[in-house]
Amino acid sequence: MRLYNSNEMARIGCHGCEGCSKCCKNMGQSIVLNPYDIYNLSNNMGLSFEELLCGPVELTSEAGIVQPCIKMIDSAEGSKCGFLDSNGRCSIHSFRPGICRLFPLGRDYSDGNIRYFILEDECPAGSKTKEKIGAWLGFSSDSELRKYEEFLGKWHSYISDKRKEIYAAGEGAQAKAKEIGAMLLNRFYIPAYECEDFYLEIYRRMEL
Repeated sequence: MRLYNSNEMARIGCHGCEGCSKCCKNMGQSIVLNPYDIYNLSNNMGLSFEELLCGPVELTSEAGIVQPCIKMIDSAEGSKCGFLDSNGRCSIHSFRPGICRLFPLGRDYSDGNIRYFILEDECPAGSKTKEKIGAWLGFSSDSELRKYEEFLGKWHSYISDKRKEIYAAGEGAQAKAKEIGAMLLNRFYIPAYECEDFYLEIYRRMEL
């Protein structure tokens, strides 16, 4: 499997999707949202985290830890993302979650570096075009992309450490998972990010 850096080109362009929206359907609770995703959704939609939970977002347990995810709604074609419009287009495209921006790429965190790989055969679009991965993720400057990737790496490590705490708890793992899930929601998701620099604020909360 080839791994790419964010400054490399990869054949991932799907010709503007054209309303296919296969990647937005029947996804269960797999579109897990990190604090940066919630920050973007809240700011652009003018909704608090609690208000998002009353609509397009719900909670899921991923590897024992409760985190928010995009809610799928029932339709004639199965379940679909609640943000899809009647033409199969994303209504929040400019501030969509990171997992959505990433597709059809996956992310590799090994060796302390973030690299990317193509999810072969996941996107049905034919004759894909080559795109620079950083631009594909929606970042126009390398400095902003670096900040985002630094956050992703730190958040991934933070959550991984919390999972290790749950595993180490042995018979008390269920209680530990509940404790950690409540901490994550109350520290990173429910309180609004009122600081102008999201990254400074999230790192401050991670050090508490």
